[in-house]
Amino acid sequence: MNDLLLNKNIYVKRNIQVVIEVFKKLCKVTIEENSKYWELTFSECVYDKTRTVKEFENYLIDYINSEGSI
Repeated sequence: MNDLLLNKNIYVKRNIQVVIEVFKKLCKVTIEENSKYWELTFSECVYDKTRTVKEFENYLIDYINSEGSI
């Protein structure tokens, strides 16, 4: 089961990997892909998994906006 699907037309893997590294003390994130999506699965979350996934997505969006690129 995937916890977060990110559209490949919007998100690049490089940015996702940066945020995975930032979150490594909070959870384990594995990334797979299909033709349309990056499929992220979260495990070993220190805090509530649902909240962690939402915070991850928010952090990713903020990171992309701060870098000025997608």
